[in-house]
Amino acid sequence: MKSAARLKIDNPTRTQITVTSILLICLSLLIAPISLSITAIALLCSRLDGAALHLRDSRADRKTVLITGGRTNKGLVLLRAFKRQGYRVLIAEEACWGHVSLTRFSRAADGYYSLPEPSDEKKGGKEAYKKAIVDIVGREGVDIWVPCSSIFATVEDAETALEISNAGYNCDTFIQHPDLIDSLHWKDRFMPLCTELGFQVPQSQLVTSCGEAIDFLFSPDTRKKGYSYILKCVGLDDAGRSDLTLLPLKTMEATIAHFAKIPVQPSRKIPFVLQRYIGGPEYCTHGVVRDGRLLAFVASRSSDMVLRYLDLESYAKSATVLPTRHKMDGPQETSDCITEAMRNERDIGRQAEEWTVQFLQRWAKLLREQGKTGKRAEMTGHFSFDFLLEESEGRLYPIECNPRAHTAVALLSENPLLASAYTGDLSLNSGPTRPTDAAPRSWLSHELPLSFMNLIPDSIASKLFPILHPRLRRSPPASQDRAHPANATLSPFHGDGPLTVVLRHLCGVEKDVSFDYSDPLPFFILAHVQIPWILATLLWQRKGWSRINTSTARVYAC
Repeated sequence: MKSAARLKIDNPTRTQITVTSILLICLSLLIAPISLSITAIALLCSRLDGAALHLRDSRADRKTVLITGGRTNKGLVLLRAFKRQGYRVLIAEEACWGHVSLTRFSRAADGYYSLPEPSDEKKGGKEAYKKAIVDIVGREGVDIWVPCSSIFATVEDAETALEISNAGYNCDTFIQHPDLIDSLHWKDRFMPLCTELGFQVPQSQLVTSCGEAIDFLFSPDTRKKGYSYILKCVGLDDAGRSDLTLLPLKTMEATIAHFAKIPVQPSRKIPFVLQRYIGGPEYCTHGVVRDGRLLAFVASRSSDMVLRYLDLESYAKSATVLPTRHKMDGPQETSDCITEAMRNERDIGRQAEEWTVQFLQRWAKLLREQGKTGKRAEMTGHFSFDFLLEESEGRLYPIECNPRAHTAVALLSENPLLASAYTGDLSLNSGPTRPTDAAPRSWLSHELPLSFMNLIPDSIASKLFPILHPRLRRSPPASQDRAHPANATLSPFHGDGPLTVVLRHLCGVEKDVSFDYSDPLPFFILAHVQIPWILATLLWQRKGWSRINTSTARVYAC
């Protein structure tokens, strides 16, 4: 069993947050002239050679698409995909983010709307948010709505889609019925659903108090099985998200003391789940489903916050271009290692895809047996699952479902059929749309600051990093496990300096999700406007943060 200390990360102090924020803003300002030059050259050249995204020919029927979630890179990927197919594309985001959202400055955006915050009850809250989207659909004559909103608005988006349908608008809403969303979105409902459908899941127990948790962990049956468990909030708990302490601890007293310190206590209003700990690697998927058919799919290695995505089908191709220090000793050793990695990762990706197809088929059958019809049984929307691999069994265990667009969609960004997968304009006999290239997707705005940290000698870094921020640390060295020659989610790799990171992107070995030659401005906005603005705003409001996800602009409060 891993020790609790190794899995528990303290939150930063006010001083650490302030110093780190200022350093990151200054670094952004320092690099901004270089980024601006690259962006300006791409803007001018793409305009002169006709490659600019806004110069693309429109469809003859000129349908209008609305994408919500404008601050996210997944929203940017879909915005560009629909624009390339000749659609008129509108983007929307909550007002608190909308002023500097990267999609607002995209050539692919034909219009931008600010939405009320669902959490702001003073301005109407959820009802105002839903009404604003319905109004946009009616005013703009929206034909297709694809929600890319955050985890905070998933349920509200499903309810909004129902209101759009009830209002009589001829708008195709790409999201499941609220009843289906509830079964997918909430951890305490998704796991029982998987069990009902005949899938094996990690043992879990819903708890609504610390006492219930202690009773379960130290019950004779639990102790007999010998499993370790991780405590997960059914809803959202940014403050406790990083606490991966394995429970129970050695004694009941130590376990009780641990529960007393967690930021949010289990209750009937905020239930938690104790889920069996599985020590293998984590995987995520992005699935586009229409009428029960899986029309686009990609699987990638994952973690609690992924900032480098790699298609499992392309794992070996990417492994061949890893830096030398991430390979084994000798050409034959490297070749054997890559071959084994290719086989393992591809098998896992295919297992995840097959699991997804089986889930859709079994659930559709169950809904029919329950007499569900119409929207209540319509399997259309995003079905993105997270899995853990039990390596001793070679089995993937589902741990949660994200019924919304996943950032892994970035791996499909260069496939010209991505938009068609959403609209259903694909042959019934064709398989799911997949990535067309092997390059991993990452973000220079995340990699570069950390790569500068790699220039600091270990003797200094080991003392300096904990002082600056408890989460500031180097990527671990490459594993010498033959089945996994390198952790594909590391960003940057261990020891990579700024020059190495930039060269990898310039050579096309790796690609920045936000940069596109035909639409380069969002790249500059993300790195030098959106993220610095978020940091400055948090400083001004004196709000704490432990992490900021560059891909979604999500702030993990602490």
